[in-house]
This record gives sequence, structure tokens and C-alpha cells, in this order.
Amino acid sequence: MNISSISGVTGQSFVHMGYNAAKGAVRMATKAAAVQFAPDGIRVNSVHPGLMPAMRTSKMTADPKVREKMLSNIPIGRVGRVEEGALMPIYFSRVTNHPISQALKCR
Repeated sequence: MNISSISGVTGQSFVHMGYNAAKGAVRMATKAAAVQFAPDGIRVNSVHPGLMPAMRTSKMTADPKVREKMLSNIPIGRVGRVEEGALMPIYFSRVTNHPISQALKCR
């Protein structure tokens, strides 16, 4: 199980381009590993959290106008909770014989 970021899927203007590229690399490495190891019954997944409370430390995401714009793109209209982001990899690592082997976006 790899942890990436939604920035690796869509790219984000409020983070450094190197961060977007690094998270995209995690996403592609996960996909490549999933294809390579699937014949051996090994599942490889990655989780891509979106906006989380910890991001409040960023100068740009601390700006109320920027946060409001970011929240408007989230279907549930709020940031994810850390415990929600932590539950997905735990669930998928415990489920046996589960056919999922892909990237999971947490929005």
C-alpha cells in the first residue's frame, strides 16, 4: 500500500510542481507494481488523499479565499479527516481475496 496525494492525479497550483511530480511517480510506480505482481496474487494499491486538516500549515491553504475555492471542488464540501484517510489502507490491507489493485482517490 502506497500513500500518495490527489496532487499526483490532477496536479495542484497551490503546491510545488516537484510535489505534484513526486506524487504522480508514486501513482505510476503503484500501477506498474500492480500489473507486475498481479500474476503472483500480490495486490498493490495506493491511496490519494485530497485536502486534509494538516494542510492548514501552508500559507496558501491558510488563506480563507483559497480554502473556500478548494472546498468548492470537494463533493462533500469539507476537508477529509485524518482518521478517514487512515482507514482506507487499513481496510484494503486486511481484506483477503479482494480483487482491487488500483489507485484509490479520497476526496
